Amino acid sequence: MKYLANETTIQSVNDLSTCLSVTVKGILPPQEFVRILGLHECKSSCRIQVWPFHPNKLPEIFDANRNIVVEECIICNEAAIDISKDGRKIVVIVPDLRMHQYKVAVYSLLPQNLGQLLCMYGPVPNPVSVSFSPLSQYIFIGMASISRDTSKEPGPDAEIISIKEEEEGGGYKAVLYRRFSQIYHGRGRIRTYSLNAVRWLPARIPGFCFATNKGSLVICTPEDNAQKKQQTP
Repeated sequence: MKYLANETTIQSVNDLSTCLSVTVKGILPPQEFVRILGLHECKSSCRIQVWPFHPNKLPEIFDANRNIVVEECIICNEAAIDISKDGRKIVVIVPDLRMHQYKVAVYSLLPQNLGQLLCMYGPVPNPVSVSFSPLSQYIFIGMASISRDTSKEPGPDAEIISIKEEEEGGGYKAVLYRRFSQIYHGRGRIRTYSLNAVRWLPARIPGFCFATNKGSLVICTPEDNAQKKQQTP
């Protein structure tokens, strides 16, 4: 799998055509997680490398030890990885094999500190999708619902974390900004879906959207005061 950086990313990083190469190592995540989501191609061990393309010269993409951005991460689909609009950072889902948990990690894409871990947040229950906000100050995290026991309190659907640059060290601090216990529900407020992907809306449109395993695409935008008054009995 290959994820091509957009034009803004190319120019802001090194003014060269750039490609993020994702190599699958082949370690599967917990089978219950894979079975319920239907993500049979989901690998919990992928390596991400970045390659510049020069005129009349192909990069040596067969070299597994060069230009490494992320040594190990989870990529179930394109929604499980995102590049900030300024091309400086990449956010991924990483496995914590020792604790059997998952975390969200932000790495640098700048040439001077390529692959440096800027911040990490977690543990996160069953993350499947991550998305940078338009100004790259927040990250939207979508989570899958894998429990079929309706007697248990359902886990959160999504979380928004803020990432702020620290004054010293050049790193960032990731903290929880908001948690969504249930974004969308069926009759009787019973969850009948699982999230597949979440994304922020474009910069000029406040809000976000998410897709479910039921084929739904839901767009959420803030309510204005007039809408709130109309809904008030």
